[in-house]
Amino acid sequence: MSLKRMVIITVVIGLLTPLVFATPEAEKRIDYPTKAITIVVPWSPGGVSDIRARIMAEYAEEILGQPIAIQNIGGASGTVGTEEALRASADGYTVISVDDATWFGIHSGIGDYTMDDFAPIAMMGKWPLVIAARGDAEWDNMVEFVDAAKANPGAYSFAITAGNQSHMVPVEIGRRTGTQFNFVAPQGDTSRNAALLAGTVDAAMTYVSSGKEYLEAGEFKLLAHTFPERHPAIPDVPTLVEQEIDLVYEMRGGFVVKADTDSEIIAILESAFRQISMNSELQQRLDDLTITTEFMDAQETADYLAEIDGQIAEFAAIITN
Repeated sequence: MSLKRMVIITVVIGLLTPLVFATPEAEKRIDYPTKAITIVVPWSPGGVSDIRARIMAEYAEEILGQPIAIQNIGGASGTVGTEEALRASADGYTVISVDDATWFGIHSGIGDYTMDDFAPIAMMGKWPLVIAARGDAEWDNMVEFVDAAKANPGAYSFAITAGNQSHMVPVEIGRRTGTQFNFVAPQGDTSRNAALLAGTVDAAMTYVSSGKEYLEAGEFKLLAHTFPERHPAIPDVPTLVEQEIDLVYEMRGGFVVKADTDSEIIAILESAFRQISMNSELQQRLDDLTITTEFMDAQETADYLAEIDGQIAEFAAIITN
């Protein structure tokens, strides 16, 4: 055998050996996760962000092989818990549940953070805001409620959470219909629902997931929702557009970690959330709560956030002006 041929064979063997004998464990630089993961939900228990995170955590635990604990830290339109989570180590063991309120907090000046403080994992889905009234209210839809409010300016009140999407939507309804509402600002979905249940407000911005028990008991009724088309989980509830209020809003939520988290950790989490997003049982559970599963990977999430940043800034300006 010629020397040249021997050299070529030696080189080829050298190149192929790592591929033949490599294992997934050898290729993996980081052993993650090796302990429990905490998902910080920056809201009180019982709201849409809490319910969504808890359902998703059930399925993610099975894939990641470690328990996932939900930690609720409410306050200041979701910014207190978000800021607390950002003080944790960038090691992948503190995951933050985010939704549009997170980004409203940046532009409304409530939150002491920017989008650069986060590393996206995935967006997981979207859902509508719903306008609820007490079950014994005299109006059955937004047309009747707006007409009553026009006839009695300032006499009717909305429960909102100041500085986020639940504030922006009724402000815009008022602007687009020439209606004056009073706003009462308890913190979070559960507090808004409690105010409506107690009769201290006439309507509340809420979500099907957090108001489900009141809807099923007939204590609440829905006047409208913000999706562009009717949702199969609430087929009898008309959209705002159907009621000649040209306003559509699709709220989205997902998960992020602190910036500078290792890219391999993000990839592992992204893969786990991708897998659960394809689980038909999870999809059905969420769909029953009007949460439509719609997965975006880390890069798609980053692109989406960059795209909506200006829109969120405009919405926040509506609230603060």
